[in-house]
Amino acid sequence: MITIITRELMENLKDFRFALLLIFSLILFLLNGMIFPEKYISSKKGFDASINRTYFNPNLTSIEIFQKPSPFNFMAEGGDVYRSRHWDVRHFGSIRPRVNSPNRDDRLPDIPEPDWVFIIKIVFSLYIILMGYNAISGEKEQGTLALTLSNPITRIKLLLAKYCALMITVFVPLLYGLVLNIIIVSNSVPEIVSHTSSVQLIMMFLVICVYLSVFAFLSLLFSSLIKQSSMSLLFLMVFWIIFTISGDIAGIVSGKIAHIPSEMDIAEQHKYFDFTEYYDEFRRKVERDDFSSKEELLHEGKQLFISLQKNTNKHIDDYTQSILQRKKMTRFLSKFSPMTLFQNTAECVAGTGLKNEEKFINNALSYAIIYDSYVKEKLGELPVAFDYIGGKFTVDYDGEKVLVESPRRQQYDVDLDDFPVFQESKISLRSIVRDSFIDLSGLLFWNIGLAISLLTAFLRVDVR
Repeated sequence: MITIITRELMENLKDFRFALLLIFSLILFLLNGMIFPEKYISSKKGFDASINRTYFNPNLTSIEIFQKPSPFNFMAEGGDVYRSRHWDVRHFGSIRPRVNSPNRDDRLPDIPEPDWVFIIKIVFSLYIILMGYNAISGEKEQGTLALTLSNPITRIKLLLAKYCALMITVFVPLLYGLVLNIIIVSNSVPEIVSHTSSVQLIMMFLVICVYLSVFAFLSLLFSSLIKQSSMSLLFLMVFWIIFTISGDIAGIVSGKIAHIPSEMDIAEQHKYFDFTEYYDEFRRKVERDDFSSKEELLHEGKQLFISLQKNTNKHIDDYTQSILQRKKMTRFLSKFSPMTLFQNTAECVAGTGLKNEEKFINNALSYAIIYDSYVKEKLGELPVAFDYIGGKFTVDYDGEKVLVESPRRQQYDVDLDDFPVFQESKISLRSIVRDSFIDLSGLLFWNIGLAISLLTAFLRVDVR
């Protein structure tokens, strides 16, 4: 068996495709090491400056919170560039992003980021297909498969030898690229080589191995099932393309079947740009003499704006959640693809992507409740500030024009030494395993299913 592995490995290493992958992967990992550390350092500086600004300027009207950038975005950027990392926490337990994401369905960007996930997911999976599509069918066409099996070696051992040779071949350029990348990145971001971070790097490497193993088994399976190598390659490329565009397919399907309100639907429900009907209803109350005094009128006017603010917060929160749910549905529908499973698992290990965004939003919502309670405790009545144009109107009351307006941002003189500080959940080994369990299990099931199918097919194949 060792002899066959060595023979297969030497043939693969002498192949022009191997040299091409080695050069191409080194270029991509080098490009990754040049781009991502600069982005992370810039994001980290902005994050630290923002945290210092808000820490020394606590506010009882609204407070800004910021999502900490991950030092591992070079492994799995996860679309974080399209997400807002700057949020406002308002009263009544409301949060909202400063910038809405243009990538609403969480699909791949138009120009993919050259992170580890992209390099492994696209380049290395394609390479395994190009190296393995004729591993068995090619030998059948040349007549060497029957000659090999005439020696004292079982089909299972031959199959295992070809699988090992294929995986070792791809590990050579992979390890060269990863080591080069880590050396470059660690010079600018030294925290990635700490004890805790090293565990994440090792976990990421294991996830990569599990993912690439899927395509090794898939290549050998089609090579066993189909006699002609050219047809084997054709079927493998069809599957590879389907896996690659699975996110876009799932985005289209989720848009058709998901009963999630769109931005326009929510705007229409809330009458986002026009509050005149609320003001007209209030004026009709004045005309009916529903208020016994000017003070009562002003108090009710204040309550109107507070009610409108709560309603506005609710619809904006609903919209934020609808976008998140649409992303989750898109990812869920594309889980049939090992590429999506790998993407999700890698993002969990790196602390980026959709899972991390969902975790941050949950942290922010919990903090918003604490913040709201704190303001009530300090001031009693919330210093609401109406968010939109039209936060005031006039009414005629007893021959006098009375200005009814939203509560203004107040000056307050209270002790804020115990002001609650926002704390984002830290990434731990336990949280990584918990968040990635389903997707990693999916990759393992792909391996098990393909391995069983390959073994069954090869044991029955006619080697003549």
